[in-house]
Amino acid sequence: MFRKIVHVVLTLLLLVFLIFTCNTSKHPPDFASFQNPELGKNGQKVWLTQSNALSVGATRQILDNEVYYRNLFVLANSDTILTDTATLYFTNYGLLPIVRALGNGKTEVLMGFVSDADYNVDMLQWIFNRRQLLFSDTLPLFDGNHTDTDDDGIVEFSGFRGGISPYCFNCDSDYYRPKLFYELAPDGMKLDSSSTKDWAIKTYGAFYGFKTDTGKIVPLLPEKNNF
Repeated sequence: MFRKIVHVVLTLLLLVFLIFTCNTSKHPPDFASFQNPELGKNGQKVWLTQSNALSVGATRQILDNEVYYRNLFVLANSDTILTDTATLYFTNYGLLPIVRALGNGKTEVLMGFVSDADYNVDMLQWIFNRRQLLFSDTLPLFDGNHTDTDDDGIVEFSGFRGGISPYCFNCDSDYYRPKLFYELAPDGMKLDSSSTKDWAIKTYGAFYGFKTDTGKIVPLLPEKNNF
């Protein structure tokens, strides 16, 4: 419960920082006007976001008193440009998806999804034009520590992919779990490989790649300023 509350607060800070777009769009007749997608009945079709650029809808699915979404679709100018019936999506209590106009007719969407059998959540990054999906990637659910870590004038967002727990608590070793840093670039969120490597070196003493490796147990260096 504490982790859920923290995720809500931190993602809200992300929303405030990014100041993402509008709330008006055409919608098909089987939808009511936009409402909080977290409130309502199981199996109800709802809008998750609506904007002049595009709109995202899905069907609410309540599992163990938690609200998820299936049968997601994306509309641009009333045309369906993406459908997905397989993935279980998560809005982090109504704070996702985040939509950002990138220019040149492109739009970025960040959407939470269940990434493993334990119902841990990561984010999908989609970039669309007016007709189709151009790019897709998986990002961590950002933890809210948004700072200019490398003094390049660009704020970095960071988080851990997946929901792997530490190797042990209050001990001097851990699985190799690199914290991934992303920059808010004009063409979409971009991995900041330099900040990610710096964090791993300051935390573990070495960089072993961008992926978590539970087969590698590494010593933790004394905490200094691991951003």
